[in-house]
Amino acid sequence: MSRPPLRFFAFQAIALVLSTTIALGAAEGIFRWYSRRTYLRKMPAWTENLIPVPGAQVFRFKAHASGVFPGGVDETHTFSYRTNAYGLRDRDRPGKAQGEQRVLVMGDSYTWGYAVAEDEAFPQVAERLLHERGHANIDVINGGIPDYNSR
Repeated sequence: MSRPPLRFFAFQAIALVLSTTIALGAAEGIFRWYSRRTYLRKMPAWTENLIPVPGAQVFRFKAHASGVFPGGVDETHTFSYRTNAYGLRDRDRPGKAQGEQRVLVMGDSYTWGYAVAEDEAFPQVAERLLHERGHANIDVINGGIPDYNSR
């Protein structure tokens, strides 16, 4: 009995890799289309200040927006928020002065301060503690966005 030629196995391997790549690519495309369609259709009423963006970030906030978010576990407990000119949950800041240092804290809902008052979010607390300890030239900017993660 003769063995099949090596070319036959190479052709089968290439066909397998190619068909798998095409199938996975099609599945990814269908998944992205369906999730975007479903996400945009099911936006709750409290999301009027959110702007959907493509990519992992999902959304950003409108500039100079304010509103009320439902709480995490207990949705009857709400908390208010406001955004600055950049759509960040932080105060509007003048141009950077000579000798001033700024720290941008990026992160998810913990950084943003989900379910707490704006001045209780950890970037604002860090800035307040720095100022109390004599570092008034350091500003800490809250760049957190809820649902901002590594997906």
